Amino acid sequence: MTWLAWRQHRPQAVAGYLALALFGAYFAVTGAQMMHTYHSTGLARCLLIPGASCDELSQAFKSHYAYTDFVGITFLLMPVFIGMFWGAPLVARELEAGTHRLAWTQSVTRRRWILTKLAVIGGSTVVFSGLFSLGFWWWSHAQVLTGWNSFEVGLFDLLGIVPIAYALFAVALGVALGALIRKTLPAVFTTLGIFVAVRIVFMAYVRRHYLPVKTISAPLGGTLPDLTSGTWRFGERIVDASGATVSTASGPTINGVDVHYLAAHCPGITTKIGDFPNKDAARQCFSKLGLRVVESVHPANQFWTFQAIEAGIFLLMAGLLVWFVLRRIQRLS
Repeated sequence: MTWLAWRQHRPQAVAGYLALALFGAYFAVTGAQMMHTYHSTGLARCLLIPGASCDELSQAFKSHYAYTDFVGITFLLMPVFIGMFWGAPLVARELEAGTHRLAWTQSVTRRRWILTKLAVIGGSTVVFSGLFSLGFWWWSHAQVLTGWNSFEVGLFDLLGIVPIAYALFAVALGVALGALIRKTLPAVFTTLGIFVAVRIVFMAYVRRHYLPVKTISAPLGGTLPDLTSGTWRFGERIVDASGATVSTASGPTINGVDVHYLAAHCPGITTKIGDFPNKDAARQCFSKLGLRVVESVHPANQFWTFQAIEAGIFLLMAGLLVWFVLRRIQRLS
């Protein structure tokens, strides 16, 4: 049964691994080029000097390899392609052609039939997505060193262990939809739509809530504590002594605070055009009101925790879909 399952999966596996070989060649060539540029331009040496300003070199590096942003977006589709072309046809093709009836009249039970198929395609998916993730990790290393944030949408989704979990979820989703719809083409496109929708929800709304955010603050006019590269930042806001957010209108402001708000609380501040308070008056007003700059962050050292949480969620969803497939197969005629 295992040999037969592999024979059926082999054409798709060969096509997939040929595509992976092309990805690997691209990773090897462009990754080596980026690492050479990273060292030859002096950017690597600059980043090793504490307090050195490397913004100009970093920006030049990012501008030179700006095209990789588009390439990364393309790579995000890798898991769903596996689900569409490996997962969706797995059962749907058999049901559509009616060959499942012949398989079920043999000595192999329905449960063993589907579990063997799932084991073969699942193992192949783990190997494929694992190799892809390793290749991408090596390829993106120079860009991460220059300031790419590992939490960024798109980069987080291609690093670490989550690509493997996404791929297994996509395959399980494709198999489940194939068993439910019983037609290969509709199952393929439905897999695409549902997978993309789920991933968008997690990227935009769910991921940031895996762990409580940490808050850092500093008096207004001061400097926030240094944050290590890779910190996931949610933007700054200004609060008063009670913790209420202060108005930052688009009109005249001082250090980002609406002048009219300051004038209403500090006699030394005026809203008269052209009459700006000196720094001491503004600083005294900030101190009187207890104004502080506050920022919510997820520290860089939480990256692997977030990876484990998200991978666990997608593996759990994949497991539930496999359970659905097992139940569904038992009820098919």
